Amino acid sequence: MKALWLSLTIAWVVAGTRARATGASDLFSERVRPLLELRCVNCHGPEKQKGNLRLDSREAALRGGDLGPSIVPGNPAASLLVQAVSHAQPDLAMPPKEQLRGEEVRFLEEWIRAGAPWPSPAPADKPADSPASNERIGDAWSDPRNPITRIFQGQRLDLWSFRPLTRPAVPPIVAAPLLSPPIPDSPHPIDRFIRTRLASQQLGTSPAADRRTLARRLHLDLTGIPPSAEDMDRFLNDSRPDAFERLIDRLLASPRYGEHQARLWLDVVRYSDSNGFDWDEFRPQAWRFRDYVIRSFNADKPFAQFVREQLAGDEMLAGPPRSEAE
Repeated sequence: MKALWLSLTIAWVVAGTRARATGASDLFSERVRPLLELRCVNCHGPEKQKGNLRLDSREAALRGGDLGPSIVPGNPAASLLVQAVSHAQPDLAMPPKEQLRGEEVRFLEEWIRAGAPWPSPAPADKPADSPASNERIGDAWSDPRNPITRIFQGQRLDLWSFRPLTRPAVPPIVAAPLLSPPIPDSPHPIDRFIRTRLASQQLGTSPAADRRTLARRLHLDLTGIPPSAEDMDRFLNDSRPDAFERLIDRLLASPRYGEHQARLWLDVVRYSDSNGFDWDEFRPQAWRFRDYVIRSFNADKPFAQFVREQLAGDEMLAGPPRSEAE
């Protein structure tokens, strides 16, 4: 009888150990690995190793970097990784700009406490909830299998750029006689939205700009440079009812318009003729992309086409790339 109880006890302990190990492995695969790849490997991976630290394998994490091992299996409190992501020490706070959420830190602590298992990914094995090859994956708000949901763990889905397009109802004209200065009525839908929001905050509009100020603002907004004396005189002496609309059309047709808008777009995509910081690696053909962006804005190219060309330009035309001279 004692032998039977001993056998059952051993089996129960082994089963519990296996269950915990399986749970920790699943935690790593579902939570920890995506977290490390998203927030850590960019600076501590195969291409860049700040502090001589890599976090793309268990061996590298155990070896650690300049400060020592980053994880101590079974002991989250002694693990530098947990100390860093908890921002417990200002000089060790990681990631430096955006701290991990509390539940993400708890995932790391639970994983390390369970021994920090690091199973190799198995591309051939599909998760139970993976879609069939011919099954369409839903959007990130409705389908947990969506890759955006898996990568970001449901975060950042409230960003305006991720939200589905909607057409809200145009608000009615809101009477706001107590506001100073008063908000002018306007039939344009955009003005209706602005007017409603201002009225809800008990705010009025700025005083109407005079013609000289209006022309100067328009030049700076559309071309990035102030008007010349001749340009200003031409507008101020234009008494036609559509003088302002004519000025807009003239500035939109100016080559300066494309140059100014291109500069803003090139800043967004982090364009540079050279590295210009830690080393100077000149790119002799970079101007081609710069001029392409300028031409696109000056030609009023549809935005969808503009983005598509930058994402897949080399796949949109048959044959090898050709220069304009060819």
